[in-house]
Amino acid sequence: MRPVPGLLAVIAMQRVFADPGSPWATPRYAGAAAGVARLLPAFGDRVVFRGRAVRRRAGLPSDRVNRP
Repeated sequence: MRPVPGLLAVIAMQRVFADPGSPWATPRYAGAAAGVARLLPAFGDRVVFRGRAVRRRAGLPSDRVNRP
């Protein structure tokens, strides 16, 4: 993919959404992650990953924000 102008913002690509056993499981997460992976080369170092930690109320550690 050739470089494109601008910035790629990747929001809330957290493992908690990819885990089928999670109460926040998202059925099409794998497709979204694949789309992000396809876009990464076009943006190079102009990519920002952002998410919010999931609270411990569900028994999950608060550091669950991860890149795909």
